[in-house]
Amino acid sequence: MCGVEGLKRVLELIETKNKYYGDSWKELGTLGIVYRIKDKCNRIINMIVNRIGDDRDIKEEIYDIAGYVILLLKNEETGGKRW
Repeated sequence: MCGVEGLKRVLELIETKNKYYGDSWKELGTLGIVYRIKDKCNRIINMIVNRIGDDRDIKEEIYDIAGYVILLLKNEETGGKRW
């Protein structure tokens, strides 16, 4: 799922997770969000190298990364904290 449909999925994911976590991402600041993206990237690397999970699991991690990127942009555009 790419393009508009993929973006819709990411936005729905953010909305759903925001119901559970609220705006806790704001507490992370830019650096914290970048670390979360790094964690997700490391998880994908580990899944591929160690043959854990399947394509669907990796795609879920990618959608999470896309969500964090949107939150990162939002944080930067609204003058959120960096640290």
